[in-house]
Amino acid sequence: MAALTGVEVWLNGSKDELRAAWAALHRLGTVTHLGELHPLEQPGRFRLYLRLSIAAAAAPAAPAHPASGTAGGSSLPLAG
Repeated sequence: MAALTGVEVWLNGSKDELRAAWAALHRLGTVTHLGELHPLEQPGRFRLYLRLSIAAAAAPAAPAHPASGTAGGSSLPLAG
């Protein structure tokens, strides 16, 4: 199956959170571009840009509805 290209993500968080998110995304596909770490106004928080190439077969199915009690309680509007 062909790889999806041009998936771009801005990550915000502490350095530890960004490392964990990068590791999780790296398991799904190939990180093709990793941007510079940009400090945010909030101390200890940073923004990081990355681009991924993810094989469609490797992507898990998205849940139809967010789990109750999750932080934020929202899901991406990417049905179907």
